[in-house]
Amino acid sequence: MTSPPPLDSRRSLLHWTLNVLRLHGIRPSRRLSQSFVVEPGLVKEVVGWVEATAPRAVVEIGAGLGTLTYHLALKAPRVYAVEVDPRLARVVEEVTRDLGNVEVIVADALEHPIGLGDAAVSNAPYHITGPLIARVLRENSFKRAALLLQAEVAAKILASPGSPDYGRLTVFVNYLARPVPGGVYHPSCFYPRPKVYSRLVYLERTRNYDEHAWAFEELARCLFNQINKMARKIARRCLEKLSDIGVEVSLEWLGTRRVRELGPEDVEKLLEYLVARRRD
Repeated sequence: MTSPPPLDSRRSLLHWTLNVLRLHGIRPSRRLSQSFVVEPGLVKEVVGWVEATAPRAVVEIGAGLGTLTYHLALKAPRVYAVEVDPRLARVVEEVTRDLGNVEVIVADALEHPIGLGDAAVSNAPYHITGPLIARVLRENSFKRAALLLQAEVAAKILASPGSPDYGRLTVFVNYLARPVPGGVYHPSCFYPRPKVYSRLVYLERTRNYDEHAWAFEELARCLFNQINKMARKIARRCLEKLSDIGVEVSLEWLGTRRVRELGPEDVEKLLEYLVARRRD
């Protein structure tokens, strides 16, 4: 029986991680970008968020060795641990067996139904970051989420219009949720060490994903493919492309701004033209 993951120090959690990997004969998969949390402070931050927000059920995407899973289950009534690697899933089952409120699901979270709770937590591999964020935001059962991301991706989500990090991801996330920055973590907080810093970002849903949100996403994708161009010119081109007919509307209110300077509210206003045109 594998002992619970300790949170008294980074050294002890790293030792626990290495011991579990050795006992189960597991080598972290480069193909799956596997990297395990060995920083107790990170675990405590996420668990503190769960304790403060009191979700009825948490869906953990990318359960790894169960380090976070175990401590989440001490605070949440129910935890669904989704892990694509069967080797790791077996470890999670062993680590959490005595708790009684953890269900381990061996599946790809990008394909398997994950709307099992009202909160999502993820330390998923960085190579699926973009699709994962979209997956979480499109699942309306999630009212909030705690996502561990590459620091540069977190910077994009938290960026302001016109800043170098601002783009389509910023607009899409901020249309559906209110992002709140969390802690920044050095590569040494993980084993094996990634090559980049990581940051927690908390999302509080502000609207559901529906047909309007889908159209917003399509419009944002078209606009921000040409982020440095004049907004009026690109907006008219995108409206015409997505409506399949000419668009006779005034876009003077966009002034001389570039696409990179448009906020979510500007894209939403453009969406109103598109929805009205489709209705006609």
